[in-house]
Amino acid sequence: MADDGHFWVDARVNGKPLRFVVDSGATVTAISLGSAKAAQIPIGTEKTVIQTANGTAQAIKGYAGKLEIGSIERTDFPIDINENDNTNLLGMNFLSSLSSWKVEGNYLVLQP
Repeated sequence: MADDGHFWVDARVNGKPLRFVVDSGATVTAISLGSAKAAQIPIGTEKTVIQTANGTAQAIKGYAGKLEIGSIERTDFPIDINENDNTNLLGMNFLSSLSSWKVEGNYLVLQP
């Protein structure tokens, strides 16, 4: 747990190091447009509506070829690309792909 009270993870998206806040309230993992470009994720045209802490927004549907957090790896992983926010969110579509995840004290434990 970081000083801000959130759990942050260092990940690699298509080999590019990116930082994510773990957000169990986010249905789908979302990354900023800048992060998507840095990770060379194709920017498509299919839009979706997402609910954010700041209200309703539009995002672009996309896929990460590879998402890695430690030894956990997911391929062809669905993500939303948020053009209006610079924060990367690790959502429930990742967390629910795990065998388990839990908070132990100040630590978030992810089990592949």
